[in-house]
Amino acid sequence: MWLSLKRCDEISELIKDAKSYGISYEKDKSTKEFSYLVAHEIDPYKDIPEGMITLHIPKITYIIVKCTLPSLSDAWTYTSTWISKNGYKDISKNFPEFEVYPEDHENEQTDTMYIYVPIIKNN
Repeated sequence: MWLSLKRCDEISELIKDAKSYGISYEKDKSTKEFSYLVAHEIDPYKDIPEGMITLHIPKITYIIVKCTLPSLSDAWTYTSTWISKNGYKDISKNFPEFEVYPEDHENEQTDTMYIYVPIIKNN
């Protein structure tokens, strides 16, 4: 895995699949500032090692786009266009958006990843 996961071996309660996540949250679209968390899914009822944090990802509607790291900019452009053309609103100001890297993701130039953007249908 190309993400730096130096303390991953300290987590004894990883969920069975070994996907990695890059989570953007606390976003401020006006300043383009946000917090970013490199993560693995864990059992939410277990303790985590000191100095680590947990972040709950809610079960809401997301647009999911398959891409590679070199096509990430195009994937974001596609996502924005799709959202506006299909009557949805990007709600990532209030909910995390994230990248998912499958367990076998090793080559950042060619391996598939997915972006998830939280959305809601416009009234």
